Amino acid sequence: MESLQVQLPDDLQEAIKAMIGDALSEAIKDVQTKNSFPPYLNKGEASTYCGVSRGIFNS
Repeated sequence: MESLQVQLPDDLQEAIKAMIGDALSEAIKDVQTKNSFPPYLNKGEASTYCGVSRGIFNS
């Protein structure tokens, strides 16, 4: 299988790299913000997080 290579101008390559870098930075920031869990969960919070009742979680 042959590969196809396309040579882009340097300024376009740099612009694409900058856009990808910005998108990755934004995605990382979103993940860190949305997944900011406390250092621990009590049993009620843990059972809710797992989607099970407290009784099931305890057993």
